[in-house]
Amino acid sequence: MVYSQTKKQKSMRIGEIVSRTGVSKDTIRLYERMGLLGPVAQPHPYNNYKSYQPSHVHRVETIKQLKQFGFTLRECGHIIDTLVEAGVTEETKDEVIGKKLAEVEVQIAELMQLRDKLKAMVESPCTESEVARGNQLRTDLSAERDLQV
Repeated sequence: MVYSQTKKQKSMRIGEIVSRTGVSKDTIRLYERMGLLGPVAQPHPYNNYKSYQPSHVHRVETIKQLKQFGFTLRECGHIIDTLVEAGVTEETKDEVIGKKLAEVEVQIAELMQLRDKLKAMVESPCTESEVARGNQLRTDLSAERDLQV
């Protein structure tokens, strides 16, 4: 009897992992499809119920934290594979975080330029040529973002 209670506490269905992590079922399923959660057991072949473990909760929490730092899901997968699974070396940590820091610095510089241009537009009279320049600014920024993806 004690064994089955312990077993039930260890494995959980998607609803419980959702309530523990605060992410949606669709998000859990996406992470699973992307291979971010690692193996998930499907104990019964006759239904689609899956059995999640506490390690899956930890993995989702890790992904949430990495996303807060600005990492993409693809980058989260890379970090989990290299840092979490293989163990963190100082060199690897510095490389991964340094790369993201450089990207953030570029984004900050771009946002500062945008801020300055917007301030200039606010401070100048609104003319047709100013509106056209504003449209060109949006086009330029959209093109820059498209190149980054």
